Amino acid sequence: MNIRQKLISGIGFVVVVLSGMGSDGLEGARKAREKGGLVLVQDEDTCVVFGMPKMVLDAKLADKVLPPDKIAEEIIKRFGRSRQ
Repeated sequence: MNIRQKLISGIGFVVVVLSGMGSDGLEGARKAREKGGLVLVQDEDTCVVFGMPKMVLDAKLADKVLPPDKIAEEIIKRFGRSRQ
């Protein structure tokens, strides 16, 4: 089963919270965790605005904190590579 099939079938899904402000990332991360989703958050060093990622971190909802260039690698590691 490839990543697309896993995500569509509900076996796994990912929420990525990137640089920004507001609480929508926190709300999405909370809902994702309730359903067993993986929550990845952009690290502070690479954020222009660390507000939204910080809210998710402070709520202890992040599974991993990564720079953007490592996020795709983490998704592939967890769910496998898509074969189209």
